[in-house]
Amino acid sequence: MKRTLFSLVGFVASISLVTAAAPPCVPGTLATYIALGSGGCSIGPVTVADFAYSAKASAGAQQIPADRVQVSPSIAIPAAASLTFSANWQVTSDQTQDSFIKYTVVGAATASGELTLQLGTYQVGFGTAVVKENTNVGNLRVFATCGEVACKSKTTDKLQFSPAAVGLQVVDHVKLSAILGPTSLSGFSVKFDFCPACV
Repeated sequence: MKRTLFSLVGFVASISLVTAAAPPCVPGTLATYIALGSGGCSIGPVTVADFAYSAKASAGAQQIPADRVQVSPSIAIPAAASLTFSANWQVTSDQTQDSFIKYTVVGAATASGELTLQLGTYQVGFGTAVVKENTNVGNLRVFATCGEVACKSKTTDKLQFSPAAVGLQVVDHVKLSAILGPTSLSGFSVKFDFCPACV
């Protein structure tokens, strides 16, 4: 029991040290964020770190490299942080394109938290543009799709969780597919609020 307690205290203390030591996040490419390693950077009271990336494409679609993905941080008082990921995600007939962005998010321990996923500007022919966010507290999904009969979309998704986790493990998956004509997405944004009740 004592060993478990000391381990937990050590884990929380190490998170606090990382958060305090992290330099401020600035706009850059995903490649520069990956280079930050486990130290990461801070967006106000929130620290993001351990970025990793992989991509794939089929039927001649472009595979988006990490240095072509732009990352823009922003802060919302008192305990929220946002990241906007932008790239030229684009496919045409019979093509697919996938990007996987992994990272961790550390914020203050509070009674509740909220995640928001927002789809950016898109153009959908006969195809689909979707962003899925998988985390250790739940999953979110936004999309735009058009078929033979109709188009539909969900451009914002929110997830509230309680109690708020101090550390989040996040995987953002961008997937474009086209049956006929072009489908494109300019980007998406994610917001991590560790105290929505504080506003």
